[in-house]
Amino acid sequence: YLSAWKTTAANEGTVYKFIGGFNTSVPLVDFLNFPADIIYQPIGDTVVIPELNKGVNTLRFIAANRDFIPPLCDTTIIVNPTTLTVKFNEPVNGTALLKTNYTGAGVPTSLTLNAAKTEVTVVLPTALKVNVKTPFSVSNVQDLAKNAMKQPRTFDLVYKIKSIYDNNLKSGLTVYPNPVKNKININYELIQSATVSIELFDLMGQKVADFYSGTQNQGSYQLGYQLPKSVTSHGLYILKVTIDGQIFMSKILVD
Repeated sequence: YLSAWKTTAANEGTVYKFIGGFNTSVPLVDFLNFPADIIYQPIGDTVVIPELNKGVNTLRFIAANRDFIPPLCDTTIIVNPTTLTVKFNEPVNGTALLKTNYTGAGVPTSLTLNAAKTEVTVVLPTALKVNVKTPFSVSNVQDLAKNAMKQPRTFDLVYKIKSIYDNNLKSGLTVYPNPVKNKININYELIQSATVSIELFDLMGQKVADFYSGTQNQGSYQLGYQLPKSVTSHGLYILKVTIDGQIFMSKILVD
């Protein structure tokens, strides 16, 4: 039900748009003094009214005085183990930058809203574990008209790795970003002390970088390496991580 016609002398022939209450008035009386049909158009949030009193059938578009529809959180994309992109169906206000509105994966380290105000980059306090379901919830974010989300939007985050030998990834090796421009990040966890080497090869089997070689203690490692100047061409490379003789390999696309 979108409208009602008032019949008192003071406001006779006035159309009222109804969204939880009559809030937008449009003076209109057709040439026969009969109410005209009223059409609500969601695109642009407008009321379309046929004007008959001019002798020609025309349409008049009346913009709503405000938006009453709450925003929706469309999706959450895992960029890398510590970074998410949360997407909304319309621009949102500063409430999207409140850390308390994002729960389940720890209090975010930082939040950044894009220029269009439709995407929030969320940096998590700890990296997501490989193939482990992590709940993540978004709530209370408002659009530009200060309409708040009606209910929390919950996602089950599962970080997966693409590798040549997926079956060998028992150590939790992760490599990101991929494609990579100039810096590559490598995360893994050692269940005990081990000899580790990290190398980069081109598709011809030539070593182009020797990132690390030595002994590491038990624990989690988050390492970042700049690509060497010798990696000048774009294309596929192979990252080889050897842990106590067990080899883990991953395709790396240099962009």
